[in-house]
Amino acid sequence: MKNKITLCLLLVGIMLMSCSKEDSNEISLSESSVTLHFGDEYQIVASSETDITYKVKDDYHATVTGTGFVTARYIGETDITLNNEEDTKVFKLTVAATKNLYPEPDVEYDMSKNSVIQKFGTPGATADDAIGYYNYSSKAPMLMFLFDSNDRLIAYGVLVEIGYASDLVEFLLERYPFIEEDTEDELLWFTNGLTEETATMFICSGLFDSANLLVAYYYIDALAESTSLKSTKTLDNLDHLKEQIKYLR
Repeated sequence: MKNKITLCLLLVGIMLMSCSKEDSNEISLSESSVTLHFGDEYQIVASSETDITYKVKDDYHATVTGTGFVTARYIGETDITLNNEEDTKVFKLTVAATKNLYPEPDVEYDMSKNSVIQKFGTPGATADDAIGYYNYSSKAPMLMFLFDSNDRLIAYGVLVEIGYASDLVEFLLERYPFIEEDTEDELLWFTNGLTEETATMFICSGLFDSANLLVAYYYIDALAESTSLKSTKTLDNLDHLKEQIKYLR
């Protein structure tokens, strides 16, 4: 009986030592989430008895180094996973906007005209291939959607009061990767992907008239002949978008 008791105590001791060892290798986080802005930097403070690896779920929103040093990119939310092969922790990262000139429409390429109308209500102005909404926001007097011959969404545009020009640049920079400045046409071009393979849109901003700037959003899939900013179809669509806004106003 004494030997059995001794054996049981020995097993319990081994189990306790095992649990203690496992607990000691748990990743300890000083904070489990943070909110940053475009370009901000942040050091994740974590400890463990063994090396920790860091991996960001969506690098459109942030990058992270092997030591947990975070650089915020474009607005949105993502997770950073910490792992030491025995424990895993998830660090929540939010990249928040500092400029909110207007709500960007929650629409998708090839959306039907009727679906857009159901979402935004009866338009204030209509044309054969476009619909417009007035007083879209306090700083953006008009929103316009452009459709193809099958009434499928291919682009949209937002007019922004010219007094918010500098804010608009920041608004776009904290949301989209900058591609280039077209000095000839006085346009700033952006895209919504870190690579050509992940991008689905071109976004450009430029002067519309003496009172307004235009932000135009083009679905790349609608520019079937080319994904170049300088393609004839891209520039023709931009001109057509401007013409339709002038017509609808």
